[in-house]
Amino acid sequence: MRRLALTLGGLVVLAIAVLWPLVQFGTGGPADTDTTTITRYLADFRVADNGDLTVTETLTVHFPDYGKHGIFRFWDRNDPSAPHARRDPRDITVTMDGATEPFDQSRQSGWRYVVARIGDPNITVIPGDHTYTISYRIDGVLEPGTDGAQTQLYWNLIPGGWAQEIDHADLTVHLPAAASPVRCAVGAGKTGGCRVQGRGTRTLEVVTGQLAPRTPVTLKAGLPIATPARRHVSPVECASRPRPSATTCRSWSSYCCSRPSPARWAWWSRTARTSGSLRSRCSTRRPTAWGRPRRCTS
Repeated sequence: MRRLALTLGGLVVLAIAVLWPLVQFGTGGPADTDTTTITRYLADFRVADNGDLTVTETLTVHFPDYGKHGIFRFWDRNDPSAPHARRDPRDITVTMDGATEPFDQSRQSGWRYVVARIGDPNITVIPGDHTYTISYRIDGVLEPGTDGAQTQLYWNLIPGGWAQEIDHADLTVHLPAAASPVRCAVGAGKTGGCRVQGRGTRTLEVVTGQLAPRTPVTLKAGLPIATPARRHVSPVECASRPRPSATTCRSWSSYCCSRPSPARWAWWSRTARTSGSLRSRCSTRRPTAWGRPRRCTS
């Protein structure tokens, strides 16, 4: 009995040691909420002619009390409007109050989410307002258009992963051509709720009021330009993609559909560290508020 009590006591101590950093940061999971508040959410989006996206987010975050080490930023690699794509953020940089801020990058939910845990686990943030600037880029965000548009940007300007309330958002989008038609929505599956200025021009500004935690803000902008060609998929990128089903495999790069040789598979596994990820299938295609997504294409 005494041995059992000692074992249970040791497990409790171990659990506290493992979970204490999560208590201080918050778990950052998609279902969590946070006691901090984003009082101002500014973001600048620049879409190049080739479809590559560069983003700078400037967030004023209010910390009500001591004990927090920082915030989380989630990127969802899945895109229901483009099931073939994997929206991987690259070249991520973070500052807090003008100084470089450390962050740990990881993946969750079977590599679906890229997660940046921003802050030093050995330093707590002083209560009050602090400004975080998060910069990154994502390749190839322009897709064939719907609703009569030749090409479109269909994008969550504010993702649904933020666990804090957002008091106000001001979002500026720079496009390679004049945008028409333009739609903006607040909330998953919604078709309205935000104001857009600049229809018919290359610069759109989206303004929202208060947003509850995990409330996305989505923009759909048609563009009268040819859709940029999808670039060659490298073996490393293939290793991080779910493998498509047999019916959609014809439209994928042969790298992603063919059975890799043992030597190639070993190289992919070492380089991308995604052993086994090719066993899963293409993302589930789900209807959206503005039309069904397209088939998986290369």
